[in-house]
Amino acid sequence: MSHLHQPTLKFISVICALALPPLLTLAACGDDANTAGAGGGGGTGTQQGVGGSGGSLFSDGGPGSSTSSGMGGAGTGGMNTGGEGQVGFVWDHVYSGSGAAFSKDVALDNAGNLVVTGAFSGAFDFGGGVVTSSGGGTQTNVFVAKYSAAGNFMWARTFGSSDSASKAQSASAVAIDAQGNVAICGRFRGSLNFGGGVLTNSDLFANIFIAKLGPDGTSHIFSTAYTNLAGTTDECFDLAFDSTGALWATGWFQDEINFGGTKLQATGGNGDHDIYLAKFGLSGAHLASVGFGGPQPQLGVSMAIAPDNTVAVVGYTEGDVNFGNGNMPNAAGQRAFAARFNNTAQLIAGQIFTGDGVSTATAAAYDSAGNLYVGGNYKSSINLGGGNLTAKGGADDMFVARFGSDATLAYGVSLGGAGSEQLQSLAVDSQGYAVLVGHYNGPLVLNSSTTLTAAGAFDAFVIKLGPPGNTFSGYGFGDAAAQDATAVAIGTDDTMVVVGDFSGDVDLGSGSVGGGFDRDMFVAKFSE
Repeated sequence: MSHLHQPTLKFISVICALALPPLLTLAACGDDANTAGAGGGGGTGTQQGVGGSGGSLFSDGGPGSSTSSGMGGAGTGGMNTGGEGQVGFVWDHVYSGSGAAFSKDVALDNAGNLVVTGAFSGAFDFGGGVVTSSGGGTQTNVFVAKYSAAGNFMWARTFGSSDSASKAQSASAVAIDAQGNVAICGRFRGSLNFGGGVLTNSDLFANIFIAKLGPDGTSHIFSTAYTNLAGTTDECFDLAFDSTGALWATGWFQDEINFGGTKLQATGGNGDHDIYLAKFGLSGAHLASVGFGGPQPQLGVSMAIAPDNTVAVVGYTEGDVNFGNGNMPNAAGQRAFAARFNNTAQLIAGQIFTGDGVSTATAAAYDSAGNLYVGGNYKSSINLGGGNLTAKGGADDMFVARFGSDATLAYGVSLGGAGSEQLQSLAVDSQGYAVLVGHYNGPLVLNSSTTLTAAGAFDAFVIKLGPPGNTFSGYGFGDAAAQDATAVAIGTDDTMVVVGDFSGDVDLGSGSVGGGFDRDMFVAKFSE
């Protein structure tokens, strides 16, 4: 079941025009950040022209209409960026059923069409009619759904085990190449068939699948299962296409794995988890693969590819780690890292972010200039390269950092409050604005005078961070149940698509929709 809404959206925003140092926190923004966007110019004509549109969150208003002579009315005023105002909300959809769906990732093609992937169970309607997961709705299956730039349903594909035993399949990531082909990866037990033959994992523990489909979702290009020793688990958490059309993937493996080249061995021996980075050709042939880790577990959570095809992998390490140029010590426990590799998967540079508490890098993105943005979560304090950022005392706070192409820190920011905040995904537009999505369950402080307040267990958020690291806007939505924004993608026209899932009701700006305690899925589009 789908609901389409096209209202305006209320945003809470703070614009901090202060010349702040490279390392800062949101609380450093001034309380007087309350500048309204300029109204549009009045129309001209013998009859009074129509006033121009008001300014949006980051731009002035447009001009009024004109006739032959005279002065038209003034445009409506821009939004008050210190309080509530209007921003470019385009549309939203909510999808539901008697079952549940968990959206994990979203990607946009060159035409602005979007593809969402994740997992679902039971009976669910992604927009083209109800589909039911295998095992009579008892199993968790993979879904891939495509929607047009206008939000219209195009197609949905589901993939699940055909046997009657309890099995589980889930997709973690999706990417789209220049031709519109769709790649997904994830984990599975049992069997899967993407159109190229049955992939099988008879073990009780999950293994990796990677599949590439045509733009119609039906054409099969390749699909491969990467199984491991019995009793071990492997996962693919993220993937991306480079400018040549090669497909890259990252995640973690236990003990050993082979992607088609030399077998990768976990550094810590049996039971250890290491990170992998693998590269595949247009038809899925192995091009390169490397593993890196240490005596304790490591996890590759997210990746991004720069315009020059430099590959960044981020995640966490629980001990010392060797990214490829020798051991990097880490005796303090779980710490976030960022590592960059060339197009043959050879290390360029790696960095562990130190601090007094645990930290994890959960998201990465490059802008068009080759700057790398890394976001994640931390406790107590974290040092991104310019001194410690300090958490506000809750269960988790969030961090975002921008690094130049030479890995020099441009800025680092901390966002948080008295509760728990989790950054799930980030993307960067053509102007260098970073959009962050995730969830929070307590006051989320944007600055000393502006706070997002959760309505219940967890609310979803969308936050925008300006190029200097000192422009903030934020929007939270949810009710007494749990809501989560899980992924964001930005198109070539800088429109943003945010996906997530929720229980209870959710108001994306168009009124409350949803209901019940199963997880429904939302897709929302915003303009600049």
